[in-house]
Amino acid sequence: MKRLVHIQKRGAMPYYLKHHFDPDFNHLKRAPSEREDGRLDHYNLNYVQNVLKGDLLAEWVEVPEADASELDQRFIYPKKLFPKGFRVEADPENPDRLLAADDGYVFYDAGLIRVKKLLNVRQDVDFSTGNVSFVSNMVVHGSVMPGFKVQAKNVLVRGNVDAGTVTALESIVCEGGVKGGDKGFLDAGKTVKLNWCERALVHAGLNVLIDAHCLHSRLYAGRRLHVRGRFMGGTAFCHDFVCVEGGLGGPGEVETQLVLGYNPRLLYKDRLVIYSLRALAERLRQYEMQAGRGKAAAEEYAPLMEDCRVRMRTYEDARKRIWERITAGERLDSCRVIAPGRVMPGVEISIGPAYLFVDQEYENVHFRYEDGEIIVGSPALA
Repeated sequence: MKRLVHIQKRGAMPYYLKHHFDPDFNHLKRAPSEREDGRLDHYNLNYVQNVLKGDLLAEWVEVPEADASELDQRFIYPKKLFPKGFRVEADPENPDRLLAADDGYVFYDAGLIRVKKLLNVRQDVDFSTGNVSFVSNMVVHGSVMPGFKVQAKNVLVRGNVDAGTVTALESIVCEGGVKGGDKGFLDAGKTVKLNWCERALVHAGLNVLIDAHCLHSRLYAGRRLHVRGRFMGGTAFCHDFVCVEGGLGGPGEVETQLVLGYNPRLLYKDRLVIYSLRALAERLRQYEMQAGRGKAAAEEYAPLMEDCRVRMRTYEDARKRIWERITAGERLDSCRVIAPGRVMPGVEISIGPAYLFVDQEYENVHFRYEDGEIIVGSPALA
């Protein structure tokens, strides 16, 4: 930021511009934050200063001339004249306050306070940036590296997502691919569009679009899944429509599953509940083993075992409510699996309660729900 010099007339009351953000913030000079235990957190470096529309950015404070020398001289003004740039505005109810006129990040640009809506991360998201969380739209011009997280309203990743996490309120576009190593996770409120996908977990409130192949991944698409290449290995949960152009399944009966007709978000919640139940059941088993060592141990572990049982009942009740919501939203007759290419033996398809194990090779077919069964028809686009 350029240093500002203001000439103060003698006898005039000076005004100090009090900032509610760091006017000297520099995203190129970041330091690890400190955790509660005193250790440094190298994953969170506070890459950007987020503001929401209506947030207070700065305000005028009238100070006695004798006290002005104790303040930062860059921000002592002879009169109230905001250094106002783009997307900032004076508070209509209090002209001494400067507000953000839009969501974005705040910074000084050529001596003016400015808010910008688009955040460009012009490198990989790694230990040099830390995790990046932004309130508006973001472009990552590199890749998201293993263990790092990106979060924004809409996210465009020019490179790959390599065992990292990308979360978007609306949409994610990855011009490269997602190589998850079973740790990559993409979650968008609306749409996820990728080039390719390997061993990753992908959620989209509406659609998942993959330009090339999808291998050994777990996909949740609120409405539609479209894979232009091959879908081999893994599971896809989709409410309405799946289209796999380049081939479904693989040689040697690779485990490939498609599940349609249910709300994928609720299915994912059910999966998390199941994991919690399994963890509690294992903990309860360990407690019971310890309690079997004698009377004193039994008394020690009794409240812990009871706590596990209560929590398990809570999760079981949650599963019941989830499945009541899942079955209430069935639209089975409109579900379709479209496969213009080959469908290999070993593929499993579920549409609502109906299940089909593909035991022969097909080509240019579709699968649909009819009278409680899954029917195979041809051509694919019937």
